[in-house]
Amino acid sequence: MRFVIAFVATLLIAVPGHADEAGGYVTFETRSCVEWIRDKKEDSWSRVLDVFWVSGYLTAANAYIPGKANWLEGSDLDSAMLWIDNYCEQKPLSNSVAAAAKLLIELQGR
Repeated sequence: MRFVIAFVATLLIAVPGHADEAGGYVTFETRSCVEWIRDKKEDSWSRVLDVFWVSGYLTAANAYIPGKANWLEGSDLDSAMLWIDNYCEQKPLSNSVAAAAKLLIELQGR
């Protein structure tokens, strides 16, 4: 058990942070859209981490943005991933934080 805790702590310490464009909050494990699309094409371990990251981002939105308890209501995580994939293919100079934020804006309109 100590090994697992040490391993997870090491991962958390080694993960880079990135502030949003307005400097309002910091996110971790930000991926450029180029990396995002590469992960998708290679279907690598990094793609699994991308899915976990989006899942966590949306869970945080569900928990901390008032007025909506399920941002993916009527949809699913696969659809959210596809939306971000398309965003990144269209905007390769962007990143996962911007893509996820734009996804929330899109979902807010539903």
